[in-house]
Parts: sequence; C-alpha cells; structure tokens
Amino acid sequence: MNEVTKPELARPHQMPSLADAIASLGGHVVGVHDACNSVPPISDLDFDELVESIKRHGLLRPIEVNQEKQLLDGRCRIMACSVAGIEITPGDVVTTDADPLAIAESNLARRHLTPDQRVMLATKILEKEKKAAEDRKREGAKKGRVSQQAPLVANSVTSGNTRKRLNAVYLQSIRLLKNSRCREQI
Repeated sequence: MNEVTKPELARPHQMPSLADAIASLGGHVVGVHDACNSVPPISDLDFDELVESIKRHGLLRPIEVNQEKQLLDGRCRIMACSVAGIEITPGDVVTTDADPLAIAESNLARRHLTPDQRVMLATKILEKEKKAAEDRKREGAKKGRVSQQAPLVANSVTSGNTRKRLNAVYLQSIRLLKNSRCREQI
C-alpha cells in the first residue's frame, strides 16, 4: 500500500530570540515595553517574507523606543535585521512620546487574530493598565503625604483616554466573544 506523506516545509529563516537581537544593538534599545510584548509575534511565513524584504530593500521603517529606550515598535524588524545581517544604526532608532498602548493597538489591528485571541490580549492589557494605575495612585498618595503644600500634578486627560480606550477594546472583545459563542451554538 502506498502511503501518502506530507512534504516537510523548509523554514528558510529561524526567528532568533528577541533578547539576542536586542543585545546586538549596542545600547540603542535596552528593554521591551509591556505594551510591545502584548502584541503577538508575526507568523513564521510572515517573518520569512520580512527577512527577504529587508535583504532586498533594507530597513525602511525606524525602530521606535520611548525615553527610557524601551522598545515600543519594531520587535520583528529587529529580529529580521539580525537574521538578514543588516546592522541597525542609531539613525534607524527613533525616540517617541507616543502612547505605547496606541502603538500596540495599531499593531494589533494589522495582525490576523481571532476574536478569542483579541479578548485574551485585551484582558492582559487591561490587567497591566489596572496595575499601573494602582501603582500611580499609591505613588501619588505618597507624594501627597510628603508635601501637602505642593499640588499633585496628574495627567488625568491621558489617564482618562487610556482608560476609555482600554474599556472600549475590552467591551468590543467581550461582544466579539459572545458573538462567536452564539455562532458556535447555532
């Protein structure tokens, strides 16, 4: 009897660890922001295509970091440059004051995620933001006890916008999850 076997698909490029790729940047990037880590990596096929594109055209979009040199955007590009043998120079890394959650949201919009995956990610982001809010609240309370004369300065607009956006993402994810479960029951 002839047995049909699936051909093994060769992976042209193995995705390196992000830590190894960042270590080769000579201090341009020193860590990864939690918002960046919340975005799932691209697929193996997409990574292979990214490596080949960077080999042909070079790095076209800069790597984005915050003031603390934490990576906000460009995780896959850093790893692809490492594999392609393309050096990332200081000119390829830009510092931004953009909201890390907004950058992550933009990246999530480009990923092909199921509604369940979106719910899981929104829940993770929401929990991290709740913890960060609690930390800010504790820190603010400490400052208030230390100096009663100086008013606390808080960026309530940003905090409010972040909270509203996270709540909207969370509610949308819950709706998507409910809709997908309803479809499963039909």
